[in-house]
Order: sequence, then C-alpha cells, then structure tokens
Amino acid sequence: MTIIRNKIGIFLLFCIINVFEYVNCDYNLSILLLNFDNGQGFLANGAHCNPFWWEGNGCNIAIKVCIDWDPASQNSNCTIDSWQNLSAPNWHDLGQVTNNTNNITFQEGVHYNNWSNPTIFKNINPPTFKNGTYQGFSLSLVAVDINITSGETKLIDNYTYPFADKNSAQGFFYYTHPRPLADTLLKLEPTLTGVAWLATGAVLYPPPTQPATTVSTTSGPSTTSGPPLPVDCQDRSLHLTESRNVTIKAGRYKEMTVYCDYRPKSNTSYTVIQSRGSIYQTHFNKSWTEYQEGFGVVEQDSNFFLGLENLYYLTHQNIPYGLRIDLCCGNTSITNKDSAWYYINFTVGDSSDKYKLNAVASGGSAFGLNASTSVFNSDIGSVFSTWDNFTANTIRNISQTQTPYFCSVLNYPATTNTNATHQGNIGGWWFGSCMNNLNGHYYEFGDPAFSVPNTCQLNLGATGLPEGTGIEMALYDGSLPKISYTKVRMALYRLNQGDFTPPPVESPDEFCQS
Repeated sequence: MTIIRNKIGIFLLFCIINVFEYVNCDYNLSILLLNFDNGQGFLANGAHCNPFWWEGNGCNIAIKVCIDWDPASQNSNCTIDSWQNLSAPNWHDLGQVTNNTNNITFQEGVHYNNWSNPTIFKNINPPTFKNGTYQGFSLSLVAVDINITSGETKLIDNYTYPFADKNSAQGFFYYTHPRPLADTLLKLEPTLTGVAWLATGAVLYPPPTQPATTVSTTSGPSTTSGPPLPVDCQDRSLHLTESRNVTIKAGRYKEMTVYCDYRPKSNTSYTVIQSRGSIYQTHFNKSWTEYQEGFGVVEQDSNFFLGLENLYYLTHQNIPYGLRIDLCCGNTSITNKDSAWYYINFTVGDSSDKYKLNAVASGGSAFGLNASTSVFNSDIGSVFSTWDNFTANTIRNISQTQTPYFCSVLNYPATTNTNATHQGNIGGWWFGSCMNNLNGHYYEFGDPAFSVPNTCQLNLGATGLPEGTGIEMALYDGSLPKISYTKVRMALYRLNQGDFTPPPVESPDEFCQS
C-alpha cells in the first residue's frame, strides 16, 4: 500500500537467493491499523455497551493486538486463554480508542498508547522459519468496553485471524468476525477490522498485491477490487444519516437497489423489500416471472416489489432478519407496536421451494401472516403464488379448494366454479390463509370504492369489485377484513438483540405520516 511504502521507505538488502527462490536474510514488516467497527455497539453477551444505545450512545472501546509471524504455526505467542490476562510483551495495548462511539478510523502517524501506527517490526528472523523468509502473519485482537466510572471491562470481541500468507507481501484487508451468541442459535452483528501491511527484505519477489476484499460468514465469491458493497441497509460501511436508495450485494452474490429507511432515534435503517404508496403507480397483477425478477420504482412512498430471487439471496446470507409490516389508512397507522406486525427469522426459499415464506410471529399472534381458517393454513409456511402459477395451502386436500377461484382475497366472492368470471387485479402473494395480499389492487385514499368517504373499508357488496379486494391483511377476527390500505411497507431489520427487539419507533404513525 503506497501510504505505508512512503512511510517506511524502500531499501535494498544484499542477500543470497537460494534455488527455491527465497531470500536468505531478515525482513521487516510494517502494519497499519485502518479501522475497528462494532456496528450498533453490542457486547459479546448480546447486550449493548450503553443502555441508552437507542439515543445514539455507544461504547468506550479499548483494544489490544498481537502479531504472530508464522500464521501456520501451532505454537502461537498470541494465545487468548483469558482475555482479561494477556501476556506482555507479545500484546500491544492501544488503550481506550473511542469515547461513547462504536467505531474508530485509525490515523497514520499517530501513537495509540504503546502502538505506533504503523508499527514497523524490524529484522524479523525467527529460528523456526525456513531461511528466515516472510511467511505472512496473523493478528489477534481483544476489544473491550470500559465503564468510565467503575473501570470495569466487558468483552466486545476477541479473535485470531491470518491476514496474510507468504504470497501476500503487501496489501490491505477488511475482516468481519462473526460472533455467535452463547447458548442460542443467533449470531451477533460481526465486528469489522481493517489492516494494511508491507513486508520488505526476505520476501517472495515480486510480491503480488493483495486486493481489497471482505471475509463474510457466507460462502462464495467476494469483491475483488475496491471496497465491497454493503449487504443490507444496516451495513456499517454505509454510515447513513438520511433515508435514500442504496446499491447492495446480498451475500456478495446478488446486486440490487433497495430503499434504506433511516431511523435517527436508533441510528439504524430498515431494508425495504416491498412498498405501496401514492407515487409511481404500477399494477401488481404480474406474472410469475415478473415476481421472480421484481418490478416498480424503488423509492419512498412508491410502488415496488424487490423480487423473489432478490429476497432469497437477501435472507440467506447468514444474517438473521426480522420483518416489520406497516399498514396505513391515509395518515393513520393500523399497525403499531403490537407484536402482530413483527416476524422473526424471516426467510424466503429459492425457486425449487417455490419461494416458501418462513417466519415466526412475534408473540405468537394468530393474525396477520399467521392468520388461518378452518380451510386454509397461514401464509407462514406457504409457497408464493400468482394466478398463472397457483398452489393452495389448505388444511384438507379437497380438489374444489385447490384453485385461486376459492381464495376470497383473489376472487371475491370465493367459488368452487372454475368457469366463473375472474374478478380483480389479484397480484402475487404467499396465499396461505387467503385473507392477505399486500400486492393487490391499489385504491387511492378517498376512492368511491370505499363504503365511507376517507376510510379504507371497501364496499365489495355481493358480487365484489371489478378491480378485486385490494391491499388486504387479516386483522383480529380471522376473516377477510375488506380493508384496502393506502400505504404499506414490508421492511427487514437484523435480529441483533436477545429478545428479537426491532429498532425503536418514534411514534406509531411515524411511517404513515412521513
């Protein structure tokens, strides 16, 4: 990295090259710490560093690092048997590096306690090395939060990672360290550490450069040049301060544009996957293929569906997600802080699974996505369907109930007569209960189809409406509510807190009035 090369200079060593093309002499290694990021400020036990984290308060981070010159060795000098008792002089104590913040960008030329950035390790030639040549290095890190009043320290993260092998004499690398939460199936938001290095002297020549990349908990390719794209709207690399469109790359595989709804109170963002609103109108009565690919204009208060393929990649990158659903009639929220509108461990299957929806209703509520009837199971566990590719999820496999004609949210009134006239603009959905369809026809607020002006109650009558039942979601009575909402959002958030708590809201109507 040129910034390090300029710092330590380029020097020549007169050495003897043996037949294996190794240089038989010492080498120097310069290491520059770039950054450390603890995201939303979680401790290793799943709690936040600061109990008032939702007000923007963060951690008081102290860091220690240790460098091992032989990452393949089984006898490391950087063992972390106890993070509270690290042996000197192998460990370098940077001291407290943040004050009420969850991340630090290290500055070049600055001393952090007994670490000079960069630190140059000179004349390295351990006796265990073959001809004293550069073998790469591993870095061990322990990060803790310090209670300024009591001095008590609590663990944030600790790990050992081989940042470079003998073929990587110079480069920079961003490592994300996954943090499994003890005694649970959850994983905390990973920490991010950036490191750059330059080895000179007894190294393989010419030293190949190491491209920028990011290790993630998913398998498969990562970016090979430049900083990696964020994986969702809560990716710490974004540093959002307002809501806007963002290009992400889910699992480092699938690139897509999403709308990030920034919440200043918690300094975090929702990743919006579906939206219904008053601008950029488009009909949702699309084919199976169109729902696979996604459609609409990604924007606030717009009308779009992110696409089933995108949803599969987004919810399968080893990050547990919750789903939040907002329903509005005009500027009034129908949903609020009630647990019915939050769903944990939300995933969408792949095409071979017909994009099956899996989730758990927060609080075990029996409405919304979890509503069911005596004939139909809930949307949770159902496959996605369109009129041209319909699969019923009935309790009893009766042939008369297996068609979209018998699903009241698709064809009102429901009928077993498959020769009946197809009513409505039905959209596509996980039609389990046949009471929900957030992709139905959009009725504007004040539409004469509403039985009472300036309400969202549809006047379906005995024969229904030509445009269908609208944008429906089962409320509390276990039947088709006949309410078509005028503003809707489905949005993902990371399940980072022990009780699957979503980001806090400013008020129940914040979304509807925005």
